[in-house]
Amino acid sequence: MSLFDVIWGQCSPMMQVKLKVEFTARGKSIDDKDVMLLLKAIKGVSHRCDSTINPYEAVDEGKRKWYALHQGPNDSPVDFLTYLYLVELIEVISPTILF
Repeated sequence: MSLFDVIWGQCSPMMQVKLKVEFTARGKSIDDKDVMLLLKAIKGVSHRCDSTINPYEAVDEGKRKWYALHQGPNDSPVDFLTYLYLVELIEVISPTILF
């Protein structure tokens, strides 16, 4: 039993369907057993609160927040790292439509 099989077995049937769609959209197959792609896909699916959001609007919103990003005098380093996390989410949600 591989790590891929363990992670895949922990996913609900609905999550597995969404992950299969993610793999297909990236031109991959579940049979490849790509653990890193599986983890990225899980992260992407779990961070999508509303699947009806236009991906271009989501990327645009992320870009606007990125360019407006600065650490204010009252922001802690932890707060600033939380803002930087948005960039990682953009990469997960739409890796082909980046800056």
